[in-house]
Amino acid sequence: MAHGCPWDSRVLQRTCTFVGGQRLAFALRHGCPLDGFELAQLGKLPRDGLKAAVQALHDSGRGQAVSLAELFGGVIRAGNVEAVEWLVCDLGFPITADDCAMWPGDDGPLGHNAAAGGCLRLLQHLHSRGLHVLCPGDMRAVLRRDCGFRGTGTKSVEVVRWLHAQGVPTYGPSPGPAEFKPEPHEPAVHAADFLTFEAASVGALELLQVLVEECGAHWTESACVAAAECGCMEVLRWAIAKHCPCAADTWCAAVRRADKRHDYRPLTMLHTAKRPWNEAVWAAATPYKEVQAWLKARGCPGSHAAPVAGAGAGAGAEVGAALA
Repeated sequence: MAHGCPWDSRVLQRTCTFVGGQRLAFALRHGCPLDGFELAQLGKLPRDGLKAAVQALHDSGRGQAVSLAELFGGVIRAGNVEAVEWLVCDLGFPITADDCAMWPGDDGPLGHNAAAGGCLRLLQHLHSRGLHVLCPGDMRAVLRRDCGFRGTGTKSVEVVRWLHAQGVPTYGPSPGPAEFKPEPHEPAVHAADFLTFEAASVGALELLQVLVEECGAHWTESACVAAAECGCMEVLRWAIAKHCPCAADTWCAAVRRADKRHDYRPLTMLHTAKRPWNEAVWAAATPYKEVQAWLKARGCPGSHAAPVAGAGAGAGAEVGAALA
């Protein structure tokens, strides 16, 4: 900052972004004027950026300008659940039932979004004060990809463990908007195996382990199918070791993975583990001649009935060897 250079609240407007928190805090700490700047705009900052901005106002002798109610309105409008947790659980902002129901968009109540964001303290606070009724939707929320699951793992696991301790089942209907929109071939949202399927599909191994081993969550071959089709190898390896059903459907998913991503690791793992297969696997690979060559070289049931189209004598074995 050039000494004596004039500035105004436009500096705050321009630095009040999700990635501009440090610059904003610097400006506030060094006395940048607040004229025309609404403090509610701070709600769009990540939690640490918001904390730094509020501290900077106190450091510059302007702590009286901080209004928790104004900040709370801003973080609600921004859908900033981590900042809500800080305001409510650390600064003691008195939240109401109406506040919990006013989450923006169609993402359900605040408690549901606290679970989705891994904000366990906030979820516990709302539950203990009767502001949120726990339900299976909170279990599913930790895996919501739109507002939530970023592979952070530990926060999601803590939420699931606590929900299980409160007696919340891992599946079942819940009030509110639809949390997921599964494809027709995927388990229904309220199905017993949906949560394990979804955990496998995003590679959430630690969470899947907790669901199966600690929560007793139901799983079917859909978990192996999801892991194979998404290339989540650690999940697939663990599921096979734990005797999760794994047969022709998983092979077919691995066939699709090999064609779309040129990723033969799931196929190789299934073959090494001697997972059962049948003619359906060969039929699934019909459009994918390179994959058929790989399967034929390894004796896939049905492959002896006809040669791979376009492959000369021995070509299947050569392709298989190259892709192994």
